[in-house]
Amino acid sequence: MSETKSLSLGKRWFMAAIVLLIMFAAFANQFKAPGLFKQLIPDIGFMNLGVINVGWMMSMFSVLGLVFAFPAGFIVQTFGIKKTLVFTICCLVVGSAIGALAPNPYVLLFSRFIEGGGVGFLSVVAPSALAVLIPGKQRGLVFGLQGITFPLGTVIGMNFATMIGTACGWRVAWWAGAALALVIAILLIFFKLPPELDRPGAKEFHDIDESIKPDWRSIIVVSVIYMLWQVIWVGAFNSFYSTFLQETFAMAATQASFMTTLTSIIMIVLGAFTGIVSDKLGTRKMLIIFCMVGTAVMFSFGWQDNIACVWIFLVGESVFASCITTGVMSIVPGLAKRPDKVALGMSTMAFFKCIGMVVGSAIYAPIVSALGYANASLYVLVPI
Repeated sequence: MSETKSLSLGKRWFMAAIVLLIMFAAFANQFKAPGLFKQLIPDIGFMNLGVINVGWMMSMFSVLGLVFAFPAGFIVQTFGIKKTLVFTICCLVVGSAIGALAPNPYVLLFSRFIEGGGVGFLSVVAPSALAVLIPGKQRGLVFGLQGITFPLGTVIGMNFATMIGTACGWRVAWWAGAALALVIAILLIFFKLPPELDRPGAKEFHDIDESIKPDWRSIIVVSVIYMLWQVIWVGAFNSFYSTFLQETFAMAATQASFMTTLTSIIMIVLGAFTGIVSDKLGTRKMLIIFCMVGTAVMFSFGWQDNIACVWIFLVGESVFASCITTGVMSIVPGLAKRPDKVALGMSTMAFFKCIGMVVGSAIYAPIVSALGYANASLYVLVPI
């Protein structure tokens, strides 16, 4: 991919920081809800909805990410990176504000639909923007930082929203989410890309060699690997490990939740480091292999009735988990080979990622019920 020299490296990193802040705001808003479920369920009447339940407050994000993955890629190519980023942050502001004013659960779910749509588009436009802004030799670092935005947004969103909601009511937490997104949206005033960067696939700005074909086979292979990772990480670990700790070791819910989020804290520390290592070694593929092999080893004993195994698993798996996003996100732009195919490559990755997130919990729950945690953790490793 040709690198334009119309921007200094400092300006590129400044705009990359804005993109990373938008991602942080998106994940913080996504995870502001779980800690306040007990408060908002009776307050707004979720218990009267039957099949339409509070679980959609979270699962809607994965479903919309799946639906919008490919449309987002084409929209980025058509309207440009900045306009798509403006759209995504506006979805967060408007959606959170509507949620704060929601008179019933239907309006609240609609507000989460708006927020989820913004996050769905962001899953494509953000990595596309980072790939365009940061030169190839430093992409490991920027995507390592991107990998931090999810655990950081999760930890901050869940804890601060819960504290605000407990003290002032859940609607105030929703207003706080809207305010956070609005402040970051203002920073987009300083996000000024030249046309050849804003629309990397536009032929009027690039002399694109049509004979160069993206390596779609490798992109799909990497995307499928990332999908399997989401099944393991989101479907098994994030969804069930806290419950496993409570049931197996009779832990209090607060202690089990803290131990589970410990992985996110370690990943925040290690995210940038893995990116720097990737850039120094000049390899992305080895990060992915390192993560998947390490995960297979850790999951083989991490769900045993042994607290020492639990601690080794939590620390060790955090190391391996910090590598996967950096490896996948930084390798796809190179496999796309052409500036007009980067967004589509990212869309492919996002599509498979969301499949893993959607089906993970659904397939893991019945396996746990039939075989128990220890055996179920081995079954989900079979695809690896």
